[in-house]
Amino acid sequence: MSRKSRGGDGGLSPGEPPSEAGAKCRRFSLQLVGSVAVHRFTTAPMLPWLVAEVRRQSGRGAGSRRVALQVSQGWLRCAEHGSHTPVFIHRAQQVHWPRQHRAEPNYFTYLSSNRTAELSLCFVFRASDHTLVSFLPALF
Repeated sequence: MSRKSRGGDGGLSPGEPPSEAGAKCRRFSLQLVGSVAVHRFTTAPMLPWLVAEVRRQSGRGAGSRRVALQVSQGWLRCAEHGSHTPVFIHRAQQVHWPRQHRAEPNYFTYLSSNRTAELSLCFVFRASDHTLVSFLPALF
């Protein structure tokens, strides 16, 4: 179940975009498979199950979509590929457990959470090249 993340669920309000002027950033073209809400005490061994659940939901619903993931100092921004319409924006301190999925190395996940919220969001991305995915967690 893909969700747009804003305000209370770990994102920024529309009035707080990251400044791209002078900021060093990296951009990646990925498929956003989807996201799922999880309890904030979710543990790393649960991530393979979460990836499977997001993939299952994606297959039944809206499916994955091509996005541009921009990583800059202090920010993570996901935008629709081509139109640059933001899907979500997260502060770096709200991004936890960036991981490459061991069983399927083209998949990349991370949790986004607000310290006071009971729920976090687990985002799942797919890259065309597994070497890109192994590089992504090092950026956080």
